[in-house]
Amino acid sequence: MTRTAKLLTGLVLLIVPPGVASLAQASQSPAARDGGPPLIENDRVVIREMTWERGRPAPVYEGARDAVIVRLADGSVTFREQGAGRFELPVTEASPRAVVIELTSSSPAGSAPAPGYSSSFPRSGASQLIDNRLVNVWTVTWPNGEPTAMHTHPFPTISVTLVGGRQRETRLDGTSSERTVGVGEVRFSQAGRIHQEEGLADPPRRAVIVELK
Repeated sequence: MTRTAKLLTGLVLLIVPPGVASLAQASQSPAARDGGPPLIENDRVVIREMTWERGRPAPVYEGARDAVIVRLADGSVTFREQGAGRFELPVTEASPRAVVIELTSSSPAGSAPAPGYSSSFPRSGASQLIDNRLVNVWTVTWPNGEPTAMHTHPFPTISVTLVGGRQRETRLDGTSSERTVGVGEVRFSQAGRIHQEEGLADPPRRAVIVELK
């Protein structure tokens, strides 16, 4: 090796010493390493999707925050309290996917239901999965051709779609729109929304709805 090459090699080792990449990775949260960039990030939540393959080690969630974990294949929901330790998502499907909703603030953000309108839940087609100091979690189905009542959402909500389908939304001013919601789509909505929903698909759209208290 020439003297110039040795000098260049020395410079590279000084600039990028061994172990720097692994140290940088270790400084990230486990959710960041497993789930990649956030799907949604605001003052209430950080939401990521975790995807892995059969035959490879299942990701281990070790987040330092309270979190709601939704498995897309079966719709199961787990609430992990802050400091609960390691949680390995079991591999049972060919291409497992999960949505991790980390709660970044526990400040109350709900509002009183709008006068004259029912609260979003409970209602027909919705079953409650979790009710604790931080969240209400529901599994919701929108049957084809069965509109809900016009209702209000007193809490900020996150929806995670398990079964996709077309849906119509009618707003308080009478305007409406239709959209097709895909499996795995995640949406965040602020508190105070008033609308009516109607499923337009068979089998109907189904989703997990997380209300932030």
